[in-house]
Amino acid sequence: FIPKGVKSNIDSLIFKEGIVIENITGDKIAGLVKVNNELWRAFSINKEQINKDEEIVVEKIDGNHLIVKKKG
Repeated sequence: FIPKGVKSNIDSLIFKEGIVIENITGDKIAGLVKVNNELWRAFSINKEQINKDEEIVVEKIDGNHLIVKKKG
């Protein structure tokens, strides 16, 4: 049980920065990113490809996947 207004661990990742470990190919194929020293499957928010070693920012959460965009 999480009290109303308190973020769960996954919600606390929103707006955090990370790095791509496996390429993200648009919004159909999940890549792998590292955020807060944890690995997550991720999709691109605007359907762009994001390549390995590029920096990302978490925009939102969809189930157990992060939705990210390129930093900058």
